Amino acid sequence: MMLNKKLLMIGRPENTALLQMYGAEVMLVRDAEEMNQVVKTVEEHLEAYGIILIEAKLFTGEKLIKKLRSLGIPVLPIPTHRSEANVAHKNMEQMVNKAVGMSLDFLK
Repeated sequence: MMLNKKLLMIGRPENTALLQMYGAEVMLVRDAEEMNQVVKTVEEHLEAYGIILIEAKLFTGEKLIKKLRSLGIPVLPIPTHRSEANVAHKNMEQMVNKAVGMSLDFLK
């Protein structure tokens, strides 16, 4: 049941504190090694999460992106800097394309 699922935010302390105050579960990551450990932890407790928000700066590397997308729950990169807005936009387009089976470019 979706009501029992938690929101998970993966990122640095300064970018996760607000969501944590509102009840999101937070996993802090500072480097690639910590990111790999977080992915393993998420896999072990997959049934607990309904959506994963991840700091866009940490959402890099083809292997990591494939791994997170294969989990079967939505993963949204959250830009924490203006220059990262394109990453979130591309990811949202891919999710819509996957859900509806077509690009929605004609709505622009």
